[in-house]
Amino acid sequence: MVTDFHRRNYFGENMVIVGSGAIKHEQLVDLVEQHFSSIPRTTQLPVHNLNQAVFNPGLLMIRDDEMVNSSIGVFYDAPGWKHEDFYSFLLL
Repeated sequence: MVTDFHRRNYFGENMVIVGSGAIKHEQLVDLVEQHFSSIPRTTQLPVHNLNQAVFNPGLLMIRDDEMVNSSIGVFYDAPGWKHEDFYSFLLL
């Protein structure tokens, strides 16, 4: 599973190399070519887990003196009883 994950996700077009600090651009380019040149540019394997979240998390900032006026709602888009994730959802 680890090898399969590595082959599916670690390829050139899926990576960003960043250098920070007192480093010369030419030196960084040489090091990247030296250490990453054997990595393939693309992959022919299909990418897994492309599902997007239905509900997105949000961040709420509120003053301490307004805490008495706040409330929260938690919502789930629960699977039906015939869905494969029904029993896993019951664990919540």
